[in-house]
Amino acid sequence: MSDPVTVAISAVSILQPFLPYLEPFRTALQKKIADVIVDAGWEQANTLWAKIAVRFKGDLALHDAAEAVAALPNNAGLQKALTEVLAYRLKDNPDFAEELIKLLGGEERLQEIVVGKEAIVIDIRQTMTGEGIQRIEAGDKAWISGVTQEQTH
Repeated sequence: MSDPVTVAISAVSILQPFLPYLEPFRTALQKKIADVIVDAGWEQANTLWAKIAVRFKGDLALHDAAEAVAALPNNAGLQKALTEVLAYRLKDNPDFAEELIKLLGGEERLQEIVVGKEAIVIDIRQTMTGEGIQRIEAGDKAWISGVTQEQTH
């Protein structure tokens, strides 16, 4: 079985950009925006959150942490708090952690940052335990600074 912390980190990294648009956090305007998002990441985040929300329905700590990330999706401290709460829950639910691993693409792991033309990426950290691929792809005139990639075996 994979480490619950690794599963939680992967789940939160996928959820983070989409969480403001997922139920129950989205506003009416965000619902309209979500209705036009056509992206593989969106589908994965939506499915992932649906499973987590059903499994941990009534878990106020997890819901509050997710709601905080939905309100401030770029806040690293809030992302860490959500990761910690989810990891703690997954330690007690190893079968569900395995289910999430399958939703995340299985044991073959990929951490990927893909940004477009003239994008700015600052202070990103990719951490992976075990085998996998860490990759950054940037468009023309993109600026990347402070990126750290760590992989331990």
